[in-house]
Amino acid sequence: MRNRSRAVMVLALALAICATSAACPVCYGETEGGNGSAINAAVLVLLGLTGTVLGFFGALFLRIKNRIQTIQRSPTEFTSKN
Repeated sequence: MRNRSRAVMVLALALAICATSAACPVCYGETEGGNGSAINAAVLVLLGLTGTVLGFFGALFLRIKNRIQTIQRSPTEFTSKN
């Protein structure tokens, strides 16, 4: 009986959360007000952040490629001197 009441509480909570999350005015197509511009700004920020991270990864790979080419050209320059 205790498990049944716990399951009913979890189900009721899940339904309550779903009902409040579906109440977004943008989901219903209302573009008036500040929500539309805020979402557009958020999308631009996230695109900028993603582009920055990808740019840093690209620069890292280019740096590694250039370092490998430099080592292949003159391997004695990078060997340790004992």
